[in-house]
Amino acid sequence: MQQPITRQQIEELQHQNRNVKLIDIRPAAEYEKMRVPGSFNMPAETITDNIAKFDTNDTIVCICTKGLERSQHAADAISAMGFANVFYLVDGAVGWLREKT
Repeated sequence: MQQPITRQQIEELQHQNRNVKLIDIRPAAEYEKMRVPGSFNMPAETITDNIAKFDTNDTIVCICTKGLERSQHAADAISAMGFANVFYLVDGAVGWLREKT
């Protein structure tokens, strides 16, 4: 089951040396305009074909523009494929980039 996660929580996991995979599920054109540092692009329609590249124990965070339906649906789909630690980024890429570091 997917869960919400904030930028602060992701940074805490990274500080604990947890391997966090930041997957931006938007189309490439959207990703190129605005992206979360350290994320990589895996458009939602390619998840089924590409998710096998990860270990089912990896921590996966799905990112869309505002953290609404697209990232939540992608996180649900990944969870359904047997992945245990799946999240969606609250407020999406917009929220991440709006927050000060």
